[in-house]
Amino acid sequence: MDARIDKVKSDIFIVKYWLIGFLILVLVMIAVGGATRLTRSGLSITEWRPISGFIPPMSEFDWKVEFDKYKKTPEYRELNNHFEINDFKSIFLWEYTHRSIGRILFLYALLPGLYFWRRGKISVQTPVFFSSYITFQGFVGWLMVKSGLSKVPAVSPFLLAFHYFLALGLLIFIFRELCQFRTKLNVDSTQLTSFLTKAIGVALGVQIFYGCLMSGYKAGYLSDTFPMINGKLLPTSVFSSSFSIINLVELPFLINWVHRWLGLLTVILVSIHVYLILKSVAGKDRRPYIHFWGVTTSQIFLGVALVKFHIPILVAISHQIIAALIVLGYFNIVFRAKT
Repeated sequence: MDARIDKVKSDIFIVKYWLIGFLILVLVMIAVGGATRLTRSGLSITEWRPISGFIPPMSEFDWKVEFDKYKKTPEYRELNNHFEINDFKSIFLWEYTHRSIGRILFLYALLPGLYFWRRGKISVQTPVFFSSYITFQGFVGWLMVKSGLSKVPAVSPFLLAFHYFLALGLLIFIFRELCQFRTKLNVDSTQLTSFLTKAIGVALGVQIFYGCLMSGYKAGYLSDTFPMINGKLLPTSVFSSSFSIINLVELPFLINWVHRWLGLLTVILVSIHVYLILKSVAGKDRRPYIHFWGVTTSQIFLGVALVKFHIPILVAISHQIIAALIVLGYFNIVFRAKT
C-alpha cells in the first residue's frame, strides 16, 4: 500500500513540475516577445518556416540572403535603409529567439505530454490540445508579422492583441491544470464580492486589450506627463461632432487616455474586493488576495514610470510580464474558489 501511495505522489510531483516548467517557459516567451516588439525586430524574418526555420543562417552568404529579403520590406525602405548587415543581425536574432522558443514550447508540450499519457499520468487530450494551441498561436503570430510586410512597416494592432491574448490563454489553461494540485480557498463569496470578481475580470480583459492597442499604435510615446496628456486631462475629440465609437480603438490619444484611467479603475475595484474578502478570511487563504492586490497595484507604478521615462525597454517588458502575472493572480482566485 505504501509503495502504491508513493507512486501516486511521484506521478503528481512529476506532472506538477512539468506544468510549472511549461508556465515559466510561456512567461519567458512573453518577455522575449515584448523585447522583440520594443526593439522593432518582429519584421526581420520575412518567411514562416515552422520546421526549417529552426536552423539560423550559418554563413555570411546565408545572412546576405536573409538581409536581401528584408530589404524588400516597407520597414527597411522607410525606416531602416541605413542598416548594415550587423544591424540586421541584431534584430534578426531577437525574432529568431522568439520563434525558436515557440518551437521549443511545442516540443515541450507534445513529447513529455505523450510520455506522461503513455504512463497513464494524464489524458491524451492534454498534450494534443496544448501542441495544437501552440501551433495555432504560431500561425496567428505569422499573420501578425505578415500584416506589417506589405504596405506599412507596422503590424495590425488587433492581430497583436489577438496574439497576446492567445499567449495569456495558454497561461490560463496551464494554470488551470496546475490548480488541480492546489487546495481550494476557504472563502464564502457574497453577492457583492461575486459581482466584483466578474467586474474585475471584464476590466482586466479590456485593460489588457487597450495595452495591446497602446503598443500597436505606439500611443505610449504621445506624452511623458501623468495624469495630464500633453496638458489635457480629457481628449477634446470626445466632445467633437465627428466622434464615433470606432475612435475608441483607432485614435492613439484616446487609447492612451482610456488605458490610463481604466487601469486606475481596475485597481480601485481590486482594492474594494480584496478589502471585503480580508474582513472575513483568515490564515493562508488571505495570501492569494493580498498577492493579487499587490501585483495589480505595482502595475500602476510601472505604468507611470513608463510615461515619465519615455518607455524604457526593461520597464516596458516588466509591464507586459506583470500584466500576465495579474491574470494568473486573478485566476488563482477564480480556479480555487469553492463551488
